[in-house]
Amino acid sequence: MRHIVYLAAALPREGRTYPEAMAMRSADDDLGGEFDGDVGEMLGYLRFDEEGAMHFADFDGAWRYFYHDCDEATARWAFERLGPERFGDTTVTPVSVPQFWAADLPRSFIRCLQDRSMPRWLADTVTQRLGVEQLTIDASHSPFLSRPRELAELLVHATTTTPIAALTPA
Repeated sequence: MRHIVYLAAALPREGRTYPEAMAMRSADDDLGGEFDGDVGEMLGYLRFDEEGAMHFADFDGAWRYFYHDCDEATARWAFERLGPERFGDTTVTPVSVPQFWAADLPRSFIRCLQDRSMPRWLADTVTQRLGVEQLTIDASHSPFLSRPRELAELLVHATTTTPIAALTPA
């Protein structure tokens, strides 16, 4: 592997469960009003099956939070292919990836400026923990659909960047 590009992605926290890790906070952390209310509203569009897998309940929710800068036909095409996110035991078992932290691979982070599913504070936290300068694209959570050419150019550029600090596991 030569370079990892995180596109609007969260980052595990060593020793935390998946929900804590993806929220970048512990259950007792106070966000001080920093949590984007729009993202909280997104939770109303999500459903969990009997195995704990999460999926969007309907097209309107997915279009609003993942594909709002796409035309309706593209958004429907994507929604029809959107599968559930499976968490497995990581909802209760702490994440542990010490070899990842030790590898200190070349990496980048791209924040989607119109992202309604990843609040800015979370993107900023991931960027800081990755030890990289944040790259941006003016798109929703799905720039590969709404701005594929611009994203391709940014991905190529991202591979030329280098971290400015070490990875932060916690």
